[in-house]
Amino acid sequence: DQYLNNYLTQKGVTITKELGGGDDGVAYLLNSGNVLKVTKNPTEASTANQMVGKQYQHLVNIYEVYQVPNSQMFYITQQYLNVDKNDSIYFDRFMQYMMKYLEYDYSQINPAYAEMEDPREVITLFTDENFLSSFYSAIQQDNTYVDGEDKRMFLDTLVQCSQMMNELKTIPNASPDLTYTNVGFDENGVLKLFDIRGGNNVTENINEDDEEENGLSEVDMIIQQAKTNGVYM
Repeated sequence: DQYLNNYLTQKGVTITKELGGGDDGVAYLLNSGNVLKVTKNPTEASTANQMVGKQYQHLVNIYEVYQVPNSQMFYITQQYLNVDKNDSIYFDRFMQYMMKYLEYDYSQINPAYAEMEDPREVITLFTDENFLSSFYSAIQQDNTYVDGEDKRMFLDTLVQCSQMMNELKTIPNASPDLTYTNVGFDENGVLKLFDIRGGNNVTENINEDDEEENGLSEVDMIIQQAKTNGVYM
């Protein structure tokens, strides 16, 4: 593609390898250490453009969004995140554990979640304070399926996913695709989401006024408790 070659030359970078792709485009690793996403999805580009230059704790950092002249093709330069096979397997285990909890336990509290099979359908639960409190307690009390390091890592992941979704609330119309194939870890081992599209706003199911008397929401208190217990640093 001549436009892509010209763009790379202008930026003084080269492609070292292809990282993967889908219906809307492909991602490349650059010799600069960043990732270049070539996409024809205008909502993904629009969402990325809102993130340019901002530092996120649990979302990928976006450095530039460029639209190819007279086209619907976009180049998004963003942070590279390590997607280690073992880390992906671990995150998938966490999501599967969560799905089992929904099916056998939380469905007794809220029957609406009894029939859900795809983890992507339930990601808004990470902004549901009732669910967070219930699931956090269930992990703490489960000595059959999770113990030791698994328990600590599951609690840590739950807290990080909650904070991730709260960051997404600050981006209008951001729609996450939270699966084990779309998360990675930065150089400090912090969980980050790197596939963020335009779509339904994640705040739709949030009750912003649900706060305790001390001014902390239940999510904040869970995070505070996790830090106190040394689960999340």
